[in-house]
Amino acid sequence: HLVATIEARPKYYASLREISQRASTFKEPMRDAFRKLKSIYPDAVFPDVYLLIGRMNSGGTYTENALLIGVDIYGITPTTPKDELSDWHKQVLKPIDEIPYIVAHELIHYQQKFPKGERSLLGSSIGEGSADFIAQLISGSHINKHLHNFGDPKERELWQEFKLSMAANDNTLWLYNGNNAKDRPADLGYYMGYKIAEAYYKNAADKNLAVKDILEIKDFNVFLKASKYEEKFAAAN
Repeated sequence: HLVATIEARPKYYASLREISQRASTFKEPMRDAFRKLKSIYPDAVFPDVYLLIGRMNSGGTYTENALLIGVDIYGITPTTPKDELSDWHKQVLKPIDEIPYIVAHELIHYQQKFPKGERSLLGSSIGEGSADFIAQLISGSHINKHLHNFGDPKERELWQEFKLSMAANDNTLWLYNGNNAKDRPADLGYYMGYKIAEAYYKNAADKNLAVKDILEIKDFNVFLKASKYEEKFAAAN
C-alpha cells in the first residue's frame, strides 16, 4: 500500500524529503506540552514518540507502547505540488510546524480511560474532540482548525443535526468519512466533541479536576448532560 501511494504521488513524496527532516526540531515544544499535561493531570504517562512516513491516511495514531506520527500529513508548503492530491488531502495536509499539535492530540488519546468496547457516535466524537481540546490546553493549538472555521458560524445547526445522528447512532456524516464528505469538511464529529468537552471545562469550578473528568469519562451520555452544552442554545433564544 505504501509503494502504491508513493507511485501515485511521486511529486508530493519527493517534496516531503527536505521538509520532513525538520520534524525532529520540535522536540522542545513537544516536551513542553508533556510537562504541561503532567502539571494539570498528575496521572499522565508518556510513551515514546515515533515520527515516520506513511501512506497519507493518518496524521497520527497510537499503540500500547508508542505514539506514531505520520509526518507525510505535515508536509504542505506554499510550493507543494497539489495536482496529485485528493480533495480530502487538500483540506487536511498541514505544515510541518503543526507536528507538536498532533503529538499532543495522540498523547491525550493515550491517557483516555474510557469504557472498553464499541463506542457510540457520541462517545467517539467526544473521544476525538476532547483530545483536540486538551491538546490545545497543553500545546497552544489543535489539529482541526478548519473544522472550527466551518462549524462556528453554524454551531446550533450542526448540533441539531448531530442530535439526530446520535439518536440513530449513525457516524456517516461525522467521523472517518474523508472520502465521502460532500459540501462540508469530513470528521465534523471532532468539532462536536470539542465543543462538548469545552463546555464541560468552562462550567467546572476546578479546571484540573475537569481535565481528569474528561480523560476518565465512564458514561458519555451522563457527561454530555453534565457539560450543559445544549443549555447554551436554549439560553440564546
